[in-house]
Amino acid sequence: LYGEGWRNGQRVVVLGEAKAKIGGGVVSDFAKVLERVEPQVEGEVWRVMFGYYIHPSAQPIAKEKKILLIASYQR
Repeated sequence: LYGEGWRNGQRVVVLGEAKAKIGGGVVSDFAKVLERVEPQVEGEVWRVMFGYYIHPSAQPIAKEKKILLIASYQR
């Protein structure tokens, strides 16, 4: 997922991924993709993953990699 916008006069780019189930391995894989993509992007990058279910193993990895996890039940 890709989105652009402005916040407080600064460019913000949202880079995200959507999966039904998010586990630790999926978060690690997404972080590797971000490492390759982020140098190509201008502006502040927000890292986001959306999923139906988030396994507890994903939380510590996402925190370390600064990726926001959002589950469908978090309304």
